[in-house]
Parts: sequence; C-alpha cells; structure tokens
Amino acid sequence: RLTSVDDVLSLRDEISEIVDLGEILVDFGDFLENGRRLEPAAYCHEWWLLELKEKLNSDCAHYDAHLNKEDLTNVVAALLREKRVPGMKEAIEISRRYDMHLHPAYTYLWEDISAEDRKFLASYIRERGILEQCRECGGALMIPSDENVKAILENLLVPHRIIKKKRFNTLFNVEEREFICIENPAALLECLGISHRNLRESVTPLKTRQKAPTRIGVRMGRPEKAKERKMKPAPHLLFPLGNFGGRNRSLRDAMRNRVIDVEIGVWRCKCGRESLFPRCSCGSHITAEPVKMQKSVNIYEMFKQATEKLGIHVPDVKCVIGLISKKKVAEHIVKGILRAKHNVFVFKDGTIRYDMTNMPLTHFKVEEVEGLDVEKARELGYTRDIFGNPLVSDSQVVELKQQDIIIPVDAAFYLMRVAEFVDDELTHLYGLSPYYNVNRREDLIGKLVIALAPHTSAGILGRIIGFTRASACFAHPFFHAAKRRNCDGDEDSIMLLMDALLNFSVSFLPEKIGGKMDAPLLLIPYINPKEIDKEAHNLSIAYEYPLSFYEATLSRKKPVDVNIPTASERVSERMDAYGFGYTHETSSITAGCLKSAYKRLEKMSEKMDAQLRLAEMLRSVDEREVAEIIIKNHLIRDIKGNLRAFGTQKVRCSQCNAKYRRVPLSGKCKKCGGNLLLTVHASNISKYLHISIQIAHRYEISDALQMLEMLSEDIQSLFQEDNQRSLTDFL
Repeated sequence: RLTSVDDVLSLRDEISEIVDLGEILVDFGDFLENGRRLEPAAYCHEWWLLELKEKLNSDCAHYDAHLNKEDLTNVVAALLREKRVPGMKEAIEISRRYDMHLHPAYTYLWEDISAEDRKFLASYIRERGILEQCRECGGALMIPSDENVKAILENLLVPHRIIKKKRFNTLFNVEEREFICIENPAALLECLGISHRNLRESVTPLKTRQKAPTRIGVRMGRPEKAKERKMKPAPHLLFPLGNFGGRNRSLRDAMRNRVIDVEIGVWRCKCGRESLFPRCSCGSHITAEPVKMQKSVNIYEMFKQATEKLGIHVPDVKCVIGLISKKKVAEHIVKGILRAKHNVFVFKDGTIRYDMTNMPLTHFKVEEVEGLDVEKARELGYTRDIFGNPLVSDSQVVELKQQDIIIPVDAAFYLMRVAEFVDDELTHLYGLSPYYNVNRREDLIGKLVIALAPHTSAGILGRIIGFTRASACFAHPFFHAAKRRNCDGDEDSIMLLMDALLNFSVSFLPEKIGGKMDAPLLLIPYINPKEIDKEAHNLSIAYEYPLSFYEATLSRKKPVDVNIPTASERVSERMDAYGFGYTHETSSITAGCLKSAYKRLEKMSEKMDAQLRLAEMLRSVDEREVAEIIIKNHLIRDIKGNLRAFGTQKVRCSQCNAKYRRVPLSGKCKKCGGNLLLTVHASNISKYLHISIQIAHRYEISDALQMLEMLSEDIQSLFQEDNQRSLTDFL
C-alpha cells in the first residue's frame, strides 16, 4: 500500500498492477451547485471520531476503571486536534468497548467480496493458518499460498506478501513452500470472527462500515499549462510589412527594399506633416483620428533612427503581414526592437501575456511558496495565521487574500523579461524613469498584474506573492470566479499592469464580431464577492463536517437539506469575505506530479503506449475498451479528417506565403512567381495509421481493424509511387 508521494516515486518501476486507486475528496459544494443528491460517503477517520464523541456522550458507553469519561473526552479532543489515527489494538478495544464500527484505517473492503468468499477465507485461516514471529515482518499470520485466498485478500485490500519457508514433511525430508504473510492480522481476524490470540477461538465479528460505497471514473480532461502567449507566427511588433518581410515576417528582410508599400493608419498633424504615430516629428501630439491608406514607408530610415535612439545591437524583429484593426494603427518600431531584445512576444492587443492553468487555493504556508519568507509575508499583510496568532514561523497556515496569486517559476522568469522591456520602453521611448527595476525573481513579489480570461473583456487586478513549481496559477476561488472561470481545467492569462497601461490599445483590435473579446477593455480593481458567479458561493468553508452530514449521505439526501456552512454566508456579511475553513491538511500544495506524462513524452506514439500500459496496470479499467475508444474516437477520425483536408487543401508560395484555393494555371505564384507548396502533406495523413493498426491487432478490435485496413488501401492507392506505364509496356 502506497500512502505518500515518496513511496510512489521509490517503487514506481516495480509496480506490476494497481489494485485500487484510493479515495478522492469531493466538496459538498459540488453537489450543492449541481443539485445532485449526496452519494454514500466512504467511512473515514473524521466520521469515526465524531461517532466516538457521540458514544462518549451517550449512556450506553462502558468505561474502563482506569479511564474515566473526562479522560477519554480529552483523548478524543486531542485526536481531533492532532488528527491522530489510533493503533490497531486501540481501535479494536474501542470498537468492542463502545460497540462502535472499526476504525477505517483497519477496515477492509468487505462489501467487495461475497458472503461465500468471506466464509471460505475464515475457514481457510482457522484450518491452515499459523500465528508466529517472522524475521521478515515480525508478528504475522502465515497461511499456505492459495490463488483463491490471494485473490480474496487483494479484493479486500489486505496488505500481504508471498514468502518461502522450509518445512519438514518427513523426518529427514525438507521442502520449501510458499506462504502468504499478513502483518498485524488482528483487525482481519476479528472481523472474520476469529480471535487474534488463538485462531481456534471464535469471537463476535467486529462491526464495520462500507469503506468504498461509491466509486467514480475519472479521466484527464487536458494537461496542465504554463507558457507564454504567442500568436502564430509570433511577432515582436504590430507593424505591417506586407510580403516584403518574407515568410518569416522579418523586419531585416523588409529593410533590403528600403521603401515598402503597405496599408497603414496615418495621422495628419496641424503642421501639415503625416505621421505613422500619434506624435508628430514637430513634437506635438496629434489629436485627430488616423486614416487608413496605402502608403510608402521608408522602413530603412525609420529603423535606422530607432536604433540610433536606442544605441543597442539590434536583433531580428518579427512583424506582421498586415494589421487587422479598422484604421490599421501600428505600434512604434522601438517597441518591437525592445521586445526582440528581451525575447518577449506581443499579442494582438499590444500586451504581453503568460497563460496558466487555474488552480483554486484558500490557505497556504509560507514555506510552500518559493521566494516568500515570513518578513516579506508580513509586509504583504499576512500578519496573523488562521488561529489569530502572530505570524512568526513559515509553517503557520494563513488564509490567502482574494486578489493575491502564486505564479509558476517559469512565469516569473518570463515576467522578469517583460518588466525589463517595460523599463527600457519607459526610458528610451517616453524619457521616464524605469518602474520595475527587477534584478531577481523575488523583486516581482508585490507587483500588480491583470488576469484575463478568454471571451471576456474585463481584467481582474491581482498581486504576485510568490512562486510555485506547479504549472498552474494558485489563486482564491473568488479571483477565478471573477474572471468567469471555474477551475475545471480552464486556463487564462496574466499581464503586468504597467505593460497593459502603456501598450494596450483598442485601436489594435479588429472590428469583426468578437474582436474585442480577450482584451482588457475594463479593469476591475476590487473584487466584490456578491457579483461573482454563485458557484464559488457554494464552496464549503467548514473546518469539519458534522456527523449528520455523513449520516445524510447514507440516505442520499438532497444537499439543500443538509446544513453545511458555505462561502455565501461570508459574502452576505461584508465586502471582503474571509474566515474560510478547510477539512484536511496537506503536506504541500505542490505535492504530487508537477508535470504530466502527456507533456513529458514528446511523441504521440509514446503517449498512447503510456496510456495503454497504465490501463493494463489498473484492475478497474478494461484496457481493450480504452484502446477501442482511442482508435475510434481519435485516431480514425484524425486519419479521415487529414485525408479530407488533403483533397481540399490550399497551396502556398514558398517565398511570399500567399495562399491559393486552386493552383494557378501557370503553376507559379501570381504575386511573386515563387514555387507553390502543399499545405497538407502525405505524412500528416498516415502518421497514426501504423500505430493504430498495431493497437487494433494487439487488443483484437476487429471492426476498427477493418476500417483501418480500408483507410490504408485508400492511402496507398493515393500515394503509390509506381512508374507510369506506356502502351509499349503491354506489347
């Protein structure tokens, strides 16, 4: 039984089968939000403690002379406070003394075996079991190895091992036999009605609750993400080059022409001059609206003036073919040079974004957040822990403020480059003092960002308080809800506040429907919890669920009929809703897998092989069904789609990147005379065909195999390389 991340990492290469995946915590608020009846809860440590407290307060409890009621109440209080699990002997004694169900730590999955199997196991142990001291495991139950017995023990989730022991079957003949060794078998024996002191004595079986009354299936929706936002291809500057920049939209390539003819917005100053930017060369600010026109631009001279102003070595700057806004407003060329210098990329609205998966968080320890210490936390306003004690240790738990965020380490390094770009922009373009002055990632702590979700136009102001190794953004549920996200695999972006204030402009956005989405048109400086989605209001905030809740799950009551404190109770009190509780401690907010295999493995064949290997290891999963779903729902559809795309594809010019729905009669590009290339290649069609056929053969999926063989014949007939025959070949 693996109970920690360290156990899994140390033994992962030795695992041959996963019998059970364990338990998962589902918040009461999920049932309340979806209006679903409560499912029977698994018997857990918290439930057992509540039952013990009730037994202590009842008249039916029988107390030992050495342990009075007051002492036992103190013990229970300590157990609740420390969340300590009793030892096996203590659990058995408490169960017998107070007529309680056995503690869940020593309760096996009795509901997963039949009454006949239970009877057979008890009889087998009575007749053939031996209690003895074992060198490998100390006191243990030894029973001769038997396939049926082992299968029952595995279904029960009883930890055991197979060992070999020598036995005398005659006076001088020694044979080596396999035994099933069960360490600390008392709970198993007492539940079977067998005394753990003498296997021949019968006792009243211990009372148990169902350990796994409800099972659910889970699957990965989408892998985690923490990566800079890039357009395809990724530009440094929103400035049109037309076809003069080549297929790479290179400013350096466009400069070879010196003067380029592009469609761009032009301002006309009162002095009579025309300018590509709202500040005229005469020094005045132009208030008139720009006019879209076809204009000849001396890109060489413009670039030369910008580099002389900056006084830096100029890297290659990537631009765009054309602008998508109504008035074709372009960015100042200095911005693109500085972005290229710091290796950051612009989005369509002029901002620089970093995308991250959303992760909800309500509490944390200072030691869990990289870059943060107690002194810095106090400066940020975290002066007391959740119990009201002054914050003096990095192991104290504090409640996360609603607009504070913890960002990935990779995001911190990218935002450092963005901050350097903004400082250079302020200095060289606007003649102002630098704002961020970031020299190390810790300098970002306390800085403000704008968080923005796709399909919305209102950014939420946030504050960076530290960093994490996880590929996700930790933030308060209210913060995510204010962005209209619900943390079911969603991702959105952040941008430095000063970058958005300096570089965002509605003038860059397209006029088409939806063009103003995913742009910070509005900024929400303070979150009003009353205005966010009510899904976040249904979040439970109790430090523990009452006994009535667990009993309500057994009768599948409606969540509205159960009284559990939720965030909505805090929202109605004041603007800032704090005082949230939580039910379970965690060793670390980033414990576990920080990078999924889907992202770690590069080739799709490796990803599919890993998925099928995992399916074969999981006892609860039918690997043939998984393979069938992969082939029918993904691979075959992909092959068919690519085959259809090949027949309807466009062609593009290798030089200017112009695209044509049909090949021109000349066979050359009509704009520049360049060679034409296919946009969908034969390799795209057949890339999954071979592995699909292999999987279909491996798992004997006959109907899918027939479809794949038909597709294979179609592809071979389409791309066969037979030489063209002439009439003379048949003479």
